[in-house]
Amino acid sequence: MVFGPGFYFTLVISVHSFNSVSGDIDRTLTAAKGEKYLTSPGYPLGYPNNLHSKWEIVGPEFSKIKVTVLNTDIEGQGDCVRDYVEVLDGSSTSWNVAFLGRFCGVDTPSFTSSGPVITIRFMTDGSGTSKGFRLKYHYEISESDTDNSLIHGILIMVGVIVFFIILYTTATRCTKKNNERRIRLENVHQNQRTEHGSPNSYSTELSAPPPSYNEVVNSGNTNNNNYSKDNLDDTSPPPYSTLQIPYITVDIQLNERDDTHCSGSTGSAC
Repeated sequence: MVFGPGFYFTLVISVHSFNSVSGDIDRTLTAAKGEKYLTSPGYPLGYPNNLHSKWEIVGPEFSKIKVTVLNTDIEGQGDCVRDYVEVLDGSSTSWNVAFLGRFCGVDTPSFTSSGPVITIRFMTDGSGTSKGFRLKYHYEISESDTDNSLIHGILIMVGVIVFFIILYTTATRCTKKNNERRIRLENVHQNQRTEHGSPNSYSTELSAPPPSYNEVVNSGNTNNNNYSKDNLDDTSPPPYSTLQIPYITVDIQLNERDDTHCSGSTGSAC
């Protein structure tokens, strides 16, 4: 009896604090293999009016999110047009997100997403409130999904390996063609130099000066070479030592001047 009033006062304060919950909620929750729980604001003492809350539950890749409603006390009838909970198959930010269902009143349905994300939205108007809802959620990965993920990973690895093999083969082939082309061009240039000769190939380099004419003519008296007088062409000029230039007597005749021609009318000499 002594603690009765105090306990009642505390209870009133607690109820007031739950009923004073207000404001929209926008949160992202991480799902686990084990079960986690989600309740509406102020549950079970009542949710506020004019509420627009959203929870996005995310699991790992290739997983599915399963949601099971445990308790529901939401104002509304079967049409769920006043206060209701709406479940979406994926993120609400996606333009093509699918609609899984809606519940209100005392319904306790279950939902399973097709992928690793599920969205729960709680919408209320200003006509009245009730306790709210309580649900649990977790993610599941089936054996088929595991096999699919494994196959997907293997395909990605094989694709990467094939890509690098093709890249290496192409690079090797290009390098080989470039080398063959370079060798072919070098051979063509080498052949051109051989056919046309180098710039200095037109002049013959002598290891010793050529013999003089007398040395060639007189070589028949020595054994130094294969030349002989008999091998000389008849048209060859004779040796310089045997050349005899005859003396040519040139008679210079001075024309005698005719005195008659030299004398003139004036009698002057030529």
